[in-house]
Amino acid sequence: MRIGIIGGSGFYNIEGYDILDRRHIVKTPWGEPSADYIIAGRDGHEFVFLARHGKNHDIPPHRIPYRANMWGFRLLEVDRIFAVSAVGAINPGLSVGDIVIPDQLLDCTRTRGQITYYEGKFTPNGEFEHPGRGKDRVYYALREKKVVHVDVTNPFDPQGREVAYEVLSGAGLKVVPKGTYAAMEGPRLETAAEIRALKILGADLVGMTAVPEAFLARELEICYTLITIVTNMAAGISATKLTTDEVLQVSSSRKQRIIDLIAEIAKRLPDDLPPECGEALKGAIM
Repeated sequence: MRIGIIGGSGFYNIEGYDILDRRHIVKTPWGEPSADYIIAGRDGHEFVFLARHGKNHDIPPHRIPYRANMWGFRLLEVDRIFAVSAVGAINPGLSVGDIVIPDQLLDCTRTRGQITYYEGKFTPNGEFEHPGRGKDRVYYALREKKVVHVDVTNPFDPQGREVAYEVLSGAGLKVVPKGTYAAMEGPRLETAAEIRALKILGADLVGMTAVPEAFLARELEICYTLITIVTNMAAGISATKLTTDEVLQVSSSRKQRIIDLIAEIAKRLPDDLPPECGEALKGAIM
């Protein structure tokens, strides 16, 4: 089983692992991915790392080629993904530096057009066969240009969340095992009024990239776990102006510790995927 790692702001490479290969995927039916995929090994497991914003952070959140990125993971036979992201805290019980493993997701984006692979008769033509699984459910739905309504009642991998919490908290990090992530359009930060509204809706965290990443992973039957680092208190809660400096400073301080511990998480994951993500297309294809 290969495990994907997506690096967000401040996470542009994978250190402490043996670099086995770099794969440049020139194109997919949905364009070119953000960066080269780095295939790395550690403790007998293989990992595939991708810098979400590009290796030089030159891709803003609303222009990330999400479908191409996730398709690249599929081509490289990834079954599970752990995405690491910087977030702002809405819940006043959270503090800068906390790690939160969300269990729920609010989609507050408005104009992103990369929300699904399955566009019926508008699905692009391409080669959709999985190199390891062959002609699976994803292949069938795309090849036949089907409409798919995937269940995202619980949008994140329950096994991945549980094991990540056990490993990270067991390593002495302050970890909150659940929370609701609100995905905003970006690239601007939020207004104080927007944060007040998100709080009323039940959001604990605010970010810009879990949508559509989590949904696209589900559509490909890849199990997706989000690990977030609180880098600032959100607008109207923070007593100071929000800056990118604090985001990079805090995320960089936690980056290597989390990357190291993902190798430990891999050791404890069961081989079988939970059906909510591993069999997501069963009963979802029209």
